[in-house]
Amino acid sequence: MDFWTWNPIHSDQVREILAHATDNERRRFVQISAGVGLILALGFGMVMAPVFIMAASTGLQPFTSVQWFVVGSGVVLGLIFAIGITVGVRRAVRNMLVNFEWAMEQGITKESLKLDRWS
Repeated sequence: MDFWTWNPIHSDQVREILAHATDNERRRFVQISAGVGLILALGFGMVMAPVFIMAASTGLQPFTSVQWFVVGSGVVLGLIFAIGITVGVRRAVRNMLVNFEWAMEQGITKESLKLDRWS
């Protein structure tokens, strides 16, 4: 396990797969992880952006009911986006890991793969 593939919530199974991954597989995993990290940062930025934009536009004055509605709606949409991305990413990572050479040799399937310590 190296710096680029280390994650404290990875299951032992994922750590083993990544420890045995070829250089090409590891490179693909790192590229997708970096892209996903940027997309999730954008998602969480979308969660907080309505609050910051409304606060800046009102000069940090208390929000009216309509402004709270706008901010709340923006936060909810941002959370839905972030949760949707997280679900899609977990599915893509699971599909990628079970197609690694070592994982296929070990007979690891989508159903048997634990992505994190708690699942």
